[in-house]
Amino acid sequence: MQRCSGRPQRPQIENLRYSRLQTCATAQAAACNACSIGLGRCFLRMKTIGLEHYLVVSAILFSLGLLGVIVRRNLLIIYMGLELMLNAANLALVSFSRFNNKLDGQVFVFFIITVAAAEVAVGLALIVALYRKRQTAHVEDLTLMKL
Repeated sequence: MQRCSGRPQRPQIENLRYSRLQTCATAQAAACNACSIGLGRCFLRMKTIGLEHYLVVSAILFSLGLLGVIVRRNLLIIYMGLELMLNAANLALVSFSRFNNKLDGQVFVFFIITVAAAEVAVGLALIVALYRKRQTAHVEDLTLMKL
């Protein structure tokens, strides 16, 4: 990040307390919106976050969820991985909706979250029932489908 060379100045009004967020004195700092707290130096504004940033975060979340489903053997961890994958898809839908200036994706995500809440209730109830019956939550111990 680039720093401006200006020193902070005290407010011109006498009765105001000396603030940690100060204005810079140089012309370079005209584009600077905020000074660093306590250091008295301005930093120029960074780039805005674009669609590709949201999609990268969504892809990372989806791949972490997929890794949790593939590698782990505990039912709760697998279930959390599935929920993480669902939320990654929701993030991608919301970001596409935001950058296309349409509300279709956000409305779709609202219904997905509603269905996911019901899914969590039913899925956790099944996992608790299996654990009470078999005293284990590992996938390899649950080879038979009967309780």
